[in-house]
Amino acid sequence: MLAGMTPDTPARTGPPLWRDPATRHHAGAAPAGPLVGTVTADVVVLGAGITGLTAAVDLARAGRDVIVLEAREVGAGTTGGSSAKATLAQGTRFSSLGAHHPPGVVARYAEANLAGLRRIREVSDAAGLPTLPADGVTYATTSAGRARLTDEAAAMTAAGLSPELTDDWPDGGPHLAVPVTAVLRLRDQLAIDPQAHLDALLDEAVRAGVRVHVATRAERLSATGGPREVGTRSPLGRGLVRADRVVVATGTPVFDRAGFFARLEPERSLCVAVRVRGERPTGMYLSVDRPTRSVRRAGEDLLVVGGNGFPVGRVDDVAARFVDLEAWARTHLDVVEVTHRWAAQDYATPDSLPFVGRFHPWSDDVLVATGFAKWGMAAGTAAGMALAAQVLGSPLAWAGDWDPWRGDLGAQTPSTLALNAQVARHLVTGWAGALKDGPPDPAAVPEGRGVVGRDGATPVGVSRVDGQVRTVKAVCPHLGGVLRWNDAEASWDCPLHGSRFTADGARLEGPAACGLARLDQR
Repeated sequence: MLAGMTPDTPARTGPPLWRDPATRHHAGAAPAGPLVGTVTADVVVLGAGITGLTAAVDLARAGRDVIVLEAREVGAGTTGGSSAKATLAQGTRFSSLGAHHPPGVVARYAEANLAGLRRIREVSDAAGLPTLPADGVTYATTSAGRARLTDEAAAMTAAGLSPELTDDWPDGGPHLAVPVTAVLRLRDQLAIDPQAHLDALLDEAVRAGVRVHVATRAERLSATGGPREVGTRSPLGRGLVRADRVVVATGTPVFDRAGFFARLEPERSLCVAVRVRGERPTGMYLSVDRPTRSVRRAGEDLLVVGGNGFPVGRVDDVAARFVDLEAWARTHLDVVEVTHRWAAQDYATPDSLPFVGRFHPWSDDVLVATGFAKWGMAAGTAAGMALAAQVLGSPLAWAGDWDPWRGDLGAQTPSTLALNAQVARHLVTGWAGALKDGPPDPAAVPEGRGVVGRDGATPVGVSRVDGQVRTVKAVCPHLGGVLRWNDAEASWDCPLHGSRFTADGARLEGPAACGLARLDQR
């Protein structure tokens, strides 16, 4: 059990290791403050993660006038919270791709990720960032897992890669103290500090003339082109950007008139950073059997351990999942202390390929990037390169495969229908559960907890965080899902499409366009 925890006191997350002010080393330029007034640009990029900033740099270097809008801070989204493995050793991703796509598509996916990996190395070298070269190591602990690794090795080889499949841990350790049935190794991959990488990209962007505005949320997109208008809100007031092209790189797309939310499955991934004694395992590890376990080195004596992911808003035991993750780390690693605990969100597509390209099938003045399924370091970088190339009229080799309106929409249909059947089930059960209970008693809500009940016919959520009781309307403003309390992150999470809100009701992420109504301030 985590230090200081009791069964009645949930584990609480904090900033990711990479974003902790005590450990963060800024690479150079600072972003501009919030946007106010009306400005113009050739391209406006929404989202200052690895995809958005990579695209912005490439566009500015090609002579385009670029503005980047970030609702929170640079790295506040998926990139800054990831385990940051820049690798093509992606679990069973290549065999999964092979189940949906012909060999040429899978080979071009490998080509795209290799290009992204090269670009990450180039940025790191140019900025003088310390990097951790490491093998990507996927391991199995069961006979079924071994069979899956055998299939993955064949799929990776067919895609032009050179994986090595062995019965035990390969030479060149030390490795994890875990008995294995098979190990799949891909040499010469990279573990990075994602925030340092974003800071280096920000520095490149600013030097190339990009205007990067933080604390500026894009709230409105005009329906027609010539030019597009993006309305914004910040602590300083409203703003407006007029641009010929819009790049949406916000995780799940904002302004989702194209229904991406119905083709994306949101999932949260958990991470803890642990300080360990002695030699640390040398590779970047991922288990193929469940529960998933991910391990990589970080800094002088830390390891980042990840796993126990879950569909957003569909579990009640997030804090317990952190406890379980730390227990596994203490069992298999010589842990001195847990230094950080955090989570991040990403989205998966029905056919395992990202959605990168046209926001609408009938126009290309609004572009989108999403659906990296937790492998967005190399693939997200490649996506930024592809978006910039598309704007510049020089599409890259893999761009057509990743287009959101590619020719396999029919093949995506069964998975999409299954995904939306789950959404419908959670919509019905959420409302039924909320309406069967009476109003929550604020005095009965323990510290760190949130409870959903009803006020008349309206689901309401009452939470107590740091002694402060808050009451919100517990209905997601996106499509009406009843929210569930995330006891580790002190947030209200939607089980339909992954929108998340603070205890105060402020929007954190997801397709919801606004926050929750505060009912205790009426």
